[in-house]
Parts: sequence; C-alpha cells; structure tokens
Amino acid sequence: MHETAPPPDDAARAPLAIRHDRETGTLMDGIRRADCRVLSPIFTRFRVRWSDLIGEEGSWYLRGSRGRAADTFRINELAGALRVAGFPVTVSVDDTPITDIATWEAARIGRADDRATQHTDAAGRATARADARRNAADALRGAIPLGQPVLPGHHSAPGHRRDLARADRHDDAATEATATAGYHADKAAAAARYAQSRLDVPAALRRLKTLEAAQRVDTRALRAAERRAADGDPAPHPRWKARIEADLLQRAAEIDYWTRHVAEQEAAGVKVWRPGDFQTGDQVKASFGGWHPVLRVNTRSLTIPTGTWKGRPGG
Repeated sequence: MHETAPPPDDAARAPLAIRHDRETGTLMDGIRRADCRVLSPIFTRFRVRWSDLIGEEGSWYLRGSRGRAADTFRINELAGALRVAGFPVTVSVDDTPITDIATWEAARIGRADDRATQHTDAAGRATARADARRNAADALRGAIPLGQPVLPGHHSAPGHRRDLARADRHDDAATEATATAGYHADKAAAAARYAQSRLDVPAALRRLKTLEAAQRVDTRALRAAERRAADGDPAPHPRWKARIEADLLQRAAEIDYWTRHVAEQEAAGVKVWRPGDFQTGDQVKASFGGWHPVLRVNTRSLTIPTGTWKGRPGG
C-alpha cells in the first residue's frame, strides 16, 4: 500500500465515513469537494469521484458501486489509505438486495435526465463564454485600422502589441470554451439517449442473457459449497453466503422485471425475432453489415457464412 503524507493541519483531519448500500452505492461523507486536495492521490488511486447529483449538496462516491454488493476489499483498502493519511474513518455496509426493480430503473433513468440537464446547462455556459471571448477579440482588433502594422519606435507600438496579444488570448480562451461546450453537448446527448437504449428490446434481451448466466454461476457455486459442507468440509463463510444469496435475490427480481418488459413490448406490437422465425436459406441483415443467408438454425442463434449471428435481423 502506498503511504500518503499526513495532512498539514488538524482541520483537515475531520472524521470521514464510508457507507455502502446497493441503492446509492459507496459514498464518503465528511469532506467537501473544495477541501479534497490533500486526498487527491488517494481518490485517484481508488477511483473516487465527485457528483453534484448525489444528495442535496453532492457527494464523493466509488465509481461502479451503485446497484451492487459492497466491494469490501476495495472499501477496506481505501479506508486504510485514509487512516495512513491521518484521517479517522468509519465504515458501514448494508448489502440488502434491491427487489423493487421498477422503482430502481425509474430512478436510473431520472438520474440520466438530471445528467442531461446538467451537461446541457454546462454546454450553454461554455458557449456563452466562447462568444464573449470572441466578441472581446473582435472588439480589440476592430479598434485597430484595417491593415495597420505595428510601428516600431512609435508611441502607439506598445499598446498595439498589448491589444494584439490580448486578442490572441481571447481567441485561445474561446477555442478552449468551444471544446468544453462540445464535450458537455456530447455528454448531454448520450444521457438523453440512455432511456431509449435502456428500454430497447434487443438490449433487454442481451441483459437477460447476461443476468441468467450470472444466476446460474452463483447458484452452482452456492450449491457446491453447501454440498461440501454436508460432506464434512467447513461451512461457507457467512458473509460470502449472505452476499451470494442477496445477489441471487436481486438478480431474480431483475430477470422477472426484464422478462415482463419484453413481454409487454411484444404485446404492444414490437417484433422480437427468435430463431424459430427463420428457416435455412432465409436472408438476415447482421449488425456488422450486409444481408447473409441462414446456413443453420440453432437453439438460440443462427449460423451465417461469416459466423454465428445472435443479434436482431433487419427483416
């Protein structure tokens, strides 16, 4: 573990609290964004990020922790690094599974809407800054007669050079602000597309396949541990067993939710293509381009000349 020098004063040693639950993820209380400079190396190493959208005033959070069981190894490593840096730290973990998936998904989409609004506002502010800087540069250059060169030795030369340098700085700042506006505009567009992509039927089917595979893996692991315990081996660790059981419960709720979502979309008229809809010799349009003949219809896929197709055909 890399050690970090203790903070320079006692005020920076405020007690910190790391808390986890599946709905909010792993959050850290006790330090404001403006006061985090001394902890920046630790936050970078453990992927601790800031979000203005968590709580009323924003919060630090562990990236990738929302909706999942606590990553206790990572949390304990983070707490240890903070203690080495001189901060008292408390850790609390609530791994209660999420079972109201409809509410969870609505909140997820709501957060995406909030991100879209936040990035749209940021893009607007950056665009306004770019416009103001360009206008300032134009005003400085407009005050100089067209084609007028700097006159060496003339009393106007120093001011002329200063105005040209200021105009150049305004142009540079305008270019930087324009790039910032583009970044936030792209982020806003991605957040706005999130809801549609989340509810898209092919995406839901792929998500179901992933969830069902993970469910099978955890079920086999739990049953194997229980069989070994019945044969005289040590019983599985209570914390491991509790986490696996919580994951199974939450994942079962997710599978039920997305299965019902696909069924509702089918009932509403959305076509869900399945291998049974095809015969050998039919043409399908693969996601990697072009139409291809079906060579073989498998249980869960189609075989085409370029490989096994598992996506949505174009017709």
